[in-house]
Amino acid sequence: MEFRLLGPLSVTHDTGPVRLNGRRQQTILAMLLLEHGRVVPVDRLILALWGEAPPATARDQVQIGVSRLRRALPASSRSTIRTQRPGYLLELGAGDTLDLDGYTETACAGRKQLAAGALEEAIARMRAALGLWHGPALANVDSALVGRIAAELDEQRVSLLEECLCAEVRIRAGDDLVTELSMLTREFPLRERLRSAQMQALHRGGRRAEALHVYRETRRLLITELGIEPSPELTELHQQLLHEPGEAATQHPQTPPQAAVPAPAPVPA
Repeated sequence: MEFRLLGPLSVTHDTGPVRLNGRRQQTILAMLLLEHGRVVPVDRLILALWGEAPPATARDQVQIGVSRLRRALPASSRSTIRTQRPGYLLELGAGDTLDLDGYTETACAGRKQLAAGALEEAIARMRAALGLWHGPALANVDSALVGRIAAELDEQRVSLLEECLCAEVRIRAGDDLVTELSMLTREFPLRERLRSAQMQALHRGGRRAEALHVYRETRRLLITELGIEPSPELTELHQQLLHEPGEAATQHPQTPPQAAVPAPAPVPA
């Protein structure tokens, strides 16, 4: 059986998709999958379902929801939901998979290869990890708590994508890479690492004037939206492009610029 969180929540068995009936089953399954192998307290499930204003029957409704979720999973599945104080625990059965686990393992391997300087292998691993995504995480689960956790997963995806593209621009150039970076900077206009990679890709492709324009536009946005100047790393790259239009200007900064947006907060307890 295949469980997916990196996109709409879904469960697929050999015989086809598994139907999850309603918001309660989706939310409970999402929470159990996010913490699979660990006990999820009933109080946390209540928080995911009703926030800070649960009904008096919340515990009974969680119990009913778990019971129905157990029945929804195919009898042939080896994954089980066990009752264990103070809540419930989902154990993935042999042969069952969760895309989040595959993503985490593959992304970690890519980062290790990147740290070792094996850029081609690192890029391949990171691209493979990113390929496991099928849209915003848990996009079909209606829960404020799950939504906050999903936003953190989405942030992790974009951070890995930044690392991948910053590595890629160091060893190759091409219109495809420029196009991808242009699309991403339109989606995330305040992320300086993406802007840096875009500038380098443009310059490597002989489009120095466009690279300088990207810096000016980035600086304008950062000042207007956040009231800050570009990072020292992005400013240094700009100066390289201005004054060293030859080979030296194509070199990447030793330290990639950090994103201007704040890092996500820890998952709420």
